[in-house]
Amino acid sequence: MLIMNHSNGPITIRSEFDFVKLAISFADLVASNPNEFKIIGLNGDLGAGKSLFVRTVIKRWGHKGNVPSPTYTLIESYDGLLEGIDTHHLDFYRLANKGTDNKAILFSIEELGFYDLKAKANSLFFIEWSNLAPEVERLADLIINIDVTINNNERRVTFFSANDCLAALISTHIINLKA
Repeated sequence: MLIMNHSNGPITIRSEFDFVKLAISFADLVASNPNEFKIIGLNGDLGAGKSLFVRTVIKRWGHKGNVPSPTYTLIESYDGLLEGIDTHHLDFYRLANKGTDNKAILFSIEELGFYDLKAKANSLFFIEWSNLAPEVERLADLIINIDVTINNNERRVTFFSANDCLAALISTHIINLKA
């Protein structure tokens, strides 16, 4: 996968408040360009903030109820949040821990209905631990890596995209955030 290469590097976040602000800004970017985003992968260690990021985006788009992590359910769906687009939040962590056999992981992803939902034109996916299923991660329009520093006081958030137009859009947005 080609990566988005912007000169500003990762965004360094020094508080949970700023991390939530980044997620809100990202939610607004996606809402302004809903057809550019179909599959968004999120990677990072346990507790890095993947679910918090997605929860913040879904709440920003108007969902009033609880937004649980899909760690146990594997998938949580939210109908019509964004201009009639159904949003699906998946977590591949437990799938990969069923065993190391890649075919088993892909079979589990198929059982979840991922490919059926993906076939619908009005679907947007946030996939936590997308790196555990490279065949699915290759389909992603955007990968968000969240790295927590050793002292746990900072997060470094990096956006990657193989789509040059999307990479430029995000890069411009990131520059505006840093200003």
